[in-house]
Amino acid sequence: MAKAKKTSRRKDTKPNLVDQVNERAPELDCQEQVRLLRRDLAAEQRKSAKRAAGMAEILAEVRDILDGQQFVVDIPKRPAKDRRSKREEAPVLCLGDIHGGYYWPDGEHAYSVAIAKSRVHRAIDKFTATVNDRRHSAKIEEVRLYVLGDIVEGENMRPGHPHGIEGSVLKQAVFWMPELLSSVVLRLLTEFRKIRFVAVPGNHGRNGPPKTDSHPQTNWDRVAYQTTRHIVEKAILQARGRTGGVGDRRDDVVWDLPTDRDNATEGDSWFAIDYVFDWCNCLLHGEDLRGKGWGGLPFYGIERMTRRYADIVNDPIDFMFLGHVHTDATIPSNFRTVYVNGAVESSTTYARKQLVSATHPSQKAVFFAADHGPLSVHTLWLTEDRRPHGTRITRALAKRNQ
Repeated sequence: MAKAKKTSRRKDTKPNLVDQVNERAPELDCQEQVRLLRRDLAAEQRKSAKRAAGMAEILAEVRDILDGQQFVVDIPKRPAKDRRSKREEAPVLCLGDIHGGYYWPDGEHAYSVAIAKSRVHRAIDKFTATVNDRRHSAKIEEVRLYVLGDIVEGENMRPGHPHGIEGSVLKQAVFWMPELLSSVVLRLLTEFRKIRFVAVPGNHGRNGPPKTDSHPQTNWDRVAYQTTRHIVEKAILQARGRTGGVGDRRDDVVWDLPTDRDNATEGDSWFAIDYVFDWCNCLLHGEDLRGKGWGGLPFYGIERMTRRYADIVNDPIDFMFLGHVHTDATIPSNFRTVYVNGAVESSTTYARKQLVSATHPSQKAVFFAADHGPLSVHTLWLTEDRRPHGTRITRALAKRNQ
């Protein structure tokens, strides 16, 4: 006969004092029972006080974050309709890899939330200037804003990551980046009669490193997008009927967010499909790219990904828009074209050390026409200190002689 295994009782299954009192009640007099029960009550009160203190610390941190963080939103009046009989164009503005929250204090590769905001608004300045130039020969009334992920930096993507950020992911996803994205939408509302905001999540929005047990829908980029939507829609509602002729602009911003496309159980929203005229654009972040690269770009991996997405997606893809690799490029793929967006944040220590890749920060804009598709592609460089290589060499020599 097999000997029964001896089971051990874990510490967390040990009965509390109330259970012990009940078990030993016949052995204890009333005073002893009361003493033990009072001791158990005191222990529970200490635990409760400790939990309350922890919650107080969390609430205090949230109050610190909220202090002074009020979004001042002023909805602009709808631009007048362009009644000229000119060719109609629809621009696409790509915005991605902002990595809001990444921090490098100084030097050639300095980066912060303030620098990120400055660069994004420089991209909007250059984009609107390009639009106004093209309006001399074309009618442009609607814009696509393709937000391609890694809007937040996150805080636990790799070992040591928390030491390279400016603030918690709560600040990144609920305050800093929604404020920035909302300001972009409002600036575009000044220039265009309608905006279509299409967004996909990035890998830095994940709730921790890859291969964790977090829900597939849990992504801080999604939080930033949804918070942006709440800010803009609330501001539009508040502006309705306001004196000054703002009008009702609720239908002027169309949202296509991951939360709009989610399957309730699988989070099947890592890509988006958007039609400009009859041209089919597929958007994704691009973190699943595989293969070696050259000049910071895995060309074969990108071309292979484009062909495979064209096989599994029901829509007939004409153009692919992606980010992730922090390098601006336009890549042909048979009868399709891949537009790789640059990054607002560029040349981090991780990119230079692990990927051995560095480039100037940039974003991309593509202008579509109904009959020809993309008419022009523009790289919007985001720093004003770009210099010829000869200048860099001269500067390096000057440092050597110091």
